[in-house]
Order: sequence, then C-alpha cells, then structure tokens
Amino acid sequence: SPIVFGLKNKNTSYSDSKGFYMIHPEDQENHLKTLENASRYQKEFHQVYRIIRPIDREIAWIEERGKGIYHKHSGIFEIRGIHWDITAQKEAEDIMRNAEEKYLTKLEQDVDLRTKELKDSKDELEAIYNNTLMSMSVLNPVRDKNNQITDFKIALTNKALEKETGRDDLIGKLYAEEFPGIKKTGLFDLMLRVMETSLPQTSEYFYPYEDFNKWYSCMFVKMGDNLLATNQDISERKIAEQLTTDNSAMIQGIANSAPDMLYAISLDTLQQFYSNNRIEQLVKKTHAEIKKMGRQFFEEFIHPDDKNQFYANLKEFKSGQQKKEIKELAYRLVDAKGKIHWIKTKSAVYIRDEEGFPTHIVG
Repeated sequence: SPIVFGLKNKNTSYSDSKGFYMIHPEDQENHLKTLENASRYQKEFHQVYRIIRPIDREIAWIEERGKGIYHKHSGIFEIRGIHWDITAQKEAEDIMRNAEEKYLTKLEQDVDLRTKELKDSKDELEAIYNNTLMSMSVLNPVRDKNNQITDFKIALTNKALEKETGRDDLIGKLYAEEFPGIKKTGLFDLMLRVMETSLPQTSEYFYPYEDFNKWYSCMFVKMGDNLLATNQDISERKIAEQLTTDNSAMIQGIANSAPDMLYAISLDTLQQFYSNNRIEQLVKKTHAEIKKMGRQFFEEFIHPDDKNQFYANLKEFKSGQQKKEIKELAYRLVDAKGKIHWIKTKSAVYIRDEEGFPTHIVG
C-alpha cells in the first residue's frame, strides 16, 4: 500500500480522514457510498477510483475489491480487501480510446468524402450513360437448373437504347425473347462466350430482324455476374465503305481498260504507287516490281536523251515552282523489247505536305 498509494516518509497507513482525502475529489462521494454500503450490508464490492499520491501529487488509478464485515461482539464495521495500481492500464486505455476516436473521426470524414466522391462519380457516370449516342444496357443472366444460361434479363437501359428500339419498357424483360434475332446472328453465342471467359468481345453485324435492318457495332463486357452490352448504329459507314469499294473497283476497271498509261509517283522516292495495265504490258513487269524499282524504273526505260528533261520536270513539281495545274511533257520510253515509244504526259499534283509543297503527282 505505501507504494501503491505513494505515501510519504515510509508510512504504512493513513488515518481514515487522511486516506479519504487522497481520493480524487471527483471520486470521493462514490467511493464513500460504496464502502458504507458494503459495511452496512456486509456485501462484497468492486470499484475503480483515482487518488492523488501524497509523495508526488500525481494522479493514480486504483482498482479495489473487498467485503464489509460486522463484528457482533464489538459492534464495529470493518472493510477488508485488496487494491492495486492500474494507472498504466488506464493510460493505455486512454491512448487506445483517443486513437480510436481519432480513427473513427478520420473514418467518418473519409466516408463522407468517399460518399460525396461516389455520388459525384455516380452522377457523372449516369450523365455519360444517358447522354452517349451509343445504346447501352446491363443484363442479368438467367440460368436453368443445370446452371446454364438460357437468356438475359434486362436490368438497365440508357436513353440511346430506348430511342433506337423505340421502347421504354424493356427493363425486366428477357433479351432473347424481345430480340430473338440475336440467336440467328450469333450474338447470343458471343454473349455466352464473354460470360464463360470473362474476356470482352466485339463484333460488327447486320441485323435484319424485328424491322431494324441496320448494321451495328457491339461490345460485351462481363461485370461481376452481369453483362454490359453496347451497340452503335454504323449503317452509314458500312454503306459508305461499300460504295467506296464499288467505286474503287469501277475506277480500277476503267484504268486497266484504258489504252493510255496511268501512274501515281512519289516525288521523294520516285516510287510509282500506282501503275495501270498499259505500263505493265510495255515493260513486262508487275505493279509490285515497278513500285519496288523506284528511280531505277526511269533509268532503265526512259530514253537516255530525255532523262534530264524528265527529272527537271519532276524537280519543278517538288520545288513548288510549277505554277500550272497540269504540266505536259513529251519524252521517249524504251519498252522491254527495246522498241521506242513517244509518250506525251499530262501530270498534276494530288498530295501536298503541311507547308503546301507537292509530294505526289498523277498522270
């Protein structure tokens, strides 16, 4: 007790009055009531209280257990018990409590901030989701008793999908039931593959079902156990590509059937990026061989006396000094059999660099 209570001058005890006043003022009333109650009713008690140690005036925490005893012969009430110093434990609890309070405060602040960020992010995603021109939907797989996917339930759609389909009642409905053409086009199999492999898949397809008759570009991405589906109408691009292909084939046919020589030359490398059948027939080489030759083609097949003026003509184009839209030049070409042909060319610039200087000519 002298050590626990921090008594002065090696005292082993204090009188009741002195001992009582060691109790912290805020704990005195409760401490006294506990002891009085234990004495009066001869009960066991347990309490924790603070003292102010006489030796150094430091506050210490004391835990105490005991029992009130009544001596019938003398009529004296006695308290017997043990007590021990729990100051270190209390300080540790205070440290833990303060740390916990700080953590909870920080956690609450982080949660508030994260909640705001998530709300902002949700609003942003929702704005993107509903304002994109791409049709989007979230699909939940529907499985049979063998856990096989038989369809997808539409869980979410955006404005673009509603506009494309002309329907705003798709949520909750089954995808393949509403659009059975997805199985005929192979889209349903593609969706199943994404669910099985977790790998995103894309496809371009023509959809002639349910009165759509359009080309679409789609992407499917697995999200957890759901499927994100996107579709975009690419009919205009597909039609343009087809027209370009048709036109290219038509132009190529005209060029190859023409009796004249047609070519496209890079002024930097002197490669012929295009040459028609007439040129190939004269020099007995394929287009690939002609292109690979570059400058060597002209060295080999242009008459030696005409090379200087031919190269000078190309140099005028490259320097930008050529003012005319179309430049004419006459020179002799020696074919693969050694026969000389007089050629009259009309050339024009068809590609220029960023500074406006010619880089390619056609003729």
